[in-house]
Amino acid sequence: MNFLRRSAIAALLLGGSALSAAGCADNGSTLFIQGVITLRAPECVYKADPGGTFLGSGTLDVALRSTYTAGVLVGNQYQPRGDKENLRTETTRVLLKGAEITLTDSQGKEISCGEGCQGTFSVYGSGFANSADAREPGYGPFIAEVIPRAVGEWAAAQLGANRQARRTLVAEIRVFGETTGGQEIDSGAFTFPIEVCYGCLVSYPLAAMDLSVDPPTCSASVRDTPAASSCLLGQDTEVDCRLCSTSFAVCREPGPGL
Repeated sequence: MNFLRRSAIAALLLGGSALSAAGCADNGSTLFIQGVITLRAPECVYKADPGGTFLGSGTLDVALRSTYTAGVLVGNQYQPRGDKENLRTETTRVLLKGAEITLTDSQGKEISCGEGCQGTFSVYGSGFANSADAREPGYGPFIAEVIPRAVGEWAAAQLGANRQARRTLVAEIRVFGETTGGQEIDSGAFTFPIEVCYGCLVSYPLAAMDLSVDPPTCSASVRDTPAASSCLLGQDTEVDCRLCSTSFAVCREPGPGL
């Protein structure tokens, strides 16, 4: 059990008799994760829309970035208990405080990535999920860095600069928080596979290539630079090489076989 969760439990134990009143909801169904929200340019907003688009899996291109950030949609199935006539405040809204993450390989084994790099960790954050109404849960987004820099850099070292290599990491995510009535609550586990690669999200359209040199290189000066299509460079969405050629060598040089 990590420090962040130990602290929350200790706070409850110090409450003594208050423990039975506040309690800790941990059945995994009252609070749940529906999915990882798809970010779309140019808005790049995590929307609390249960009818929106969700990612079945993610992609992290470690040639461009070393962290993976997921915006998960959290559902709250607590029914309202407030009473305006009797001035009774609502106690079933949920303040989202953090998430526990476990990273495993494609075989289900927790990763071991050396000193200062852990496969299980907690992340702080903030979010809010309203109470359910008569028919539907209340929803709110929670943003978590599910692959931190240390893990991303470790994965990059594993891949080297091999553009054909791939590595799959599976993130198990549990969000936790507290109701406005003071009750600690945890979601059930949600698993999300992430493919890690080197240079796989960079595209090299013919219009971007400077064919006057050998080998051809991508150059923003060859044609007009297109509009950005990626909200987080190096995550989930392909990027035109012209948008990153001045910052990353991998964007300038397609490499063998590309």
